[in-house]
Amino acid sequence: MIESLFYCVGLSHKTAPIALREVFAFNEEEALDFLRNLQALDITTEAVLLSTCNRTEVYAIRKSAVDEAVFVRTIVSLLATKKGRTENEILSHIYALVGVEGLHHLMRVASSLDSLVVGEAQILGQVKAAYRIAVQAGTVHGLLSRIFERVFKVAKDVRSKTGVGVGEVSVGSVAVDIASKVFSDLKKCSVLLIGAGKMGEAVAKTLSSSGGTKVVVANRTLQKAQEVAQTYGWEASSLDALDYLLLSSDVVIASISYKGFICTKESLKKVMARRRFHPLFIIDISLPRVIEPSCSTLEGVYLYNIDHLNDIVKEHLRKRHISADRAERMVEEAVKTFEAFLRVAEIEPIISRVMQDVEEIKNQELQKARKALMGGVRSLDEVLDAFASSIVSKVFARPLSIIRSEARKGNSDVLEAFITLFGLEDGVKDEEDKACDEREQTSTETDRNL
Repeated sequence: MIESLFYCVGLSHKTAPIALREVFAFNEEEALDFLRNLQALDITTEAVLLSTCNRTEVYAIRKSAVDEAVFVRTIVSLLATKKGRTENEILSHIYALVGVEGLHHLMRVASSLDSLVVGEAQILGQVKAAYRIAVQAGTVHGLLSRIFERVFKVAKDVRSKTGVGVGEVSVGSVAVDIASKVFSDLKKCSVLLIGAGKMGEAVAKTLSSSGGTKVVVANRTLQKAQEVAQTYGWEASSLDALDYLLLSSDVVIASISYKGFICTKESLKKVMARRRFHPLFIIDISLPRVIEPSCSTLEGVYLYNIDHLNDIVKEHLRKRHISADRAERMVEEAVKTFEAFLRVAEIEPIISRVMQDVEEIKNQELQKARKALMGGVRSLDEVLDAFASSIVSKVFARPLSIIRSEARKGNSDVLEAFITLFGLEDGVKDEEDKACDEREQTSTETDRNL
């Protein structure tokens, strides 16, 4: 089943630039709406939508009656429609992974092996959040539920049993790493952290451990900014004072969920003039981006976004190469094991049906045996012998009839399957050897008579 029905359709940092990825970012409400709309199209039995700063992927089980190409195009079309784009605009950035290839990819994603920063800690939580949204939407329950349960276990094992997750490595920590490389001593720098959500909190933790002390946390909700700032003894502010805060900042790290730009080229141009074009380093790891990209053209402004982190990412990859190799082997082995499990699970309903039929035969014959014993005409041995013989006869009646029928057609596959099923290989070989010996003996006797 998984070989042809499980799909991963999406785009990521490997296939699409940030300008496109930010368009296809889905918040929780949008994800719920997408999944319910996809379910209404009646092409899938289950689906999960994962949307992070590095990828937007749909994991789904295709209905067997739906054409494969139609299935993929329908998902792509819905993604495009939801974001006001056309299929042609995104098709070249889309990949569709089917069956075991898709399962392998999902396990690598959850284990942070496919992340921009290998080993980053946020992705597993994001995958779990995507699964919870699908449960809420009612679009996950059977096979996909089993797949994700196994994926969560594998990702946890990879993180705990290899060194791939050693250290605080995330997009946020890499952003702080950039700031540390630009300014050798963060203690002397004025840092403005925009955003106090989960990513903002992760950045704050890394900033603190890297020596950041002169930090202001700015957020749309002042109370949330205060909660994060108080943890580290920093200052807090609302975003209303952004222009003022930019005047005295050396480094700005933006990590906030916001529709539109909180800082435009025109507004920053005025700020830079008042700063007398003193250098300002801005690292925008938000998705969608919240710092207008054209700000990078302003004198004194050095603007980085997620796609600019590659050099530092490569350094992390080099350091984690051995651990990542071990993690990859763990994922590959887990895929093989789970694939075998699913194949067995696929035939469980058939086995259950066979056992039900045999149980029904047993109950019928047991009832006959009880009546025979109560009649007192036949002995216990006679009743038991008839009981056992009747069960054997009825259980094997249809299989033996089919084998004889297929033998007449010259179909040896069924006979070979029957021999394997009942472990008759040695017995058949002995019979063949015996028959061969008898033929040779007959031939020898014939030669002597001649």
